[in-house]
Amino acid sequence: MTVLALSLVCLSSCQKGKGKELVLYDFVPSYIEIAVVDGNGNNLIDPAYDGNILGNGLQLEYDGKTYELQKDDSRHYGDNAEDSDISTRAILGVKFRGLMTNTKDNTLKIGYFDQDVDRAYEEYCILWGDGTASKIGYEQNMEWVYDEKEDSEKPVFHARYWLDGKEITDAEPFGKPQITVVYERSGD
Repeated sequence: MTVLALSLVCLSSCQKGKGKELVLYDFVPSYIEIAVVDGNGNNLIDPAYDGNILGNGLQLEYDGKTYELQKDDSRHYGDNAEDSDISTRAILGVKFRGLMTNTKDNTLKIGYFDQDVDRAYEEYCILWGDGTASKIGYEQNMEWVYDEKEDSEKPVFHARYWLDGKEITDAEPFGKPQITVVYERSGD
């Protein structure tokens, strides 16, 4: 009898929100994407380009640690949910991986970050392997905005990017890439 009473309470409480769907959000991790070109526009992260810098010993310094360049792990955090196992994010958690190559687009990535966690301004220093470096600044936040049409709140993601202290004002959080570095080898 107690089980029946509890079941009826659960069923009636489920009916209270009838007409409105419960929406659960599982946010894809965010990252910073960087195109690296020379003065002539050649993609220096493209392995097919003879002048690429992939063998230069690229590193990232962040939070007192040095991260070696690694291959992108897009099978975990890809752009297309069908091509990845993003659904495991909630179980595995988002891990900062440092500096990665995005082999799909021949760019660099810094990340990954929980998209739904606000991040105050932080700097990431890319070491180019020749004694030069670039400083990347990043901050992000997410807010819930009421949508009158759908009578519900929706998440809106905001991010800001800097290259060597100068804000990149036309960068989109999900536009690719957010930053372009024009890299000239020291001594060139």
